[in-house]
Amino acid sequence: MIPMNTTIRTLLIANTVAVNLMAGLLFSFSTCVMPALRRLPVQFSLTAIQKINRFIINPVFVAIFLGSSGCSIGLLANWFRSADDVPAQALVGSVIYLVGFLLVTVTIHLPLNAMIAGLQSEPAPDAQRWSDITNRWTRFNHVRTLAALVAGGLLGWALW
Repeated sequence: MIPMNTTIRTLLIANTVAVNLMAGLLFSFSTCVMPALRRLPVQFSLTAIQKINRFIINPVFVAIFLGSSGCSIGLLANWFRSADDVPAQALVGSVIYLVGFLLVTVTIHLPLNAMIAGLQSEPAPDAQRWSDITNRWTRFNHVRTLAALVAGGLLGWALW
């Protein structure tokens, strides 16, 4: 086990758990939720994703979402303070997570989710526009999933 102070170890444990929870959620969207929605008629899939996007903003999700990003930032801040105290795997994992997950979420997914929220399911929505939005959303969700999986693995390795 790599010796580290209590603050860094606490941040690292919390971040490992939170990042891996986010990776699992993202993975389920990439492999189950979005493929299932694509098989529904457009008006039903649009209504479903709009409801999911509203429901997902709940205390548990927000705590994991903000906690994972906050712990990554905390590990980076501790590295800037004293580089020798933060394992390299934790540093790299945190950077991958912040860029591959948080930056992609803020610059790609939040604007797409705002577009989705503005679409009307009745009368019949524009199927081509819906397809374009969901294809882009899913493609970048794969990026977020991979980033979170890699980051989670690196953070776990740093604890070893």
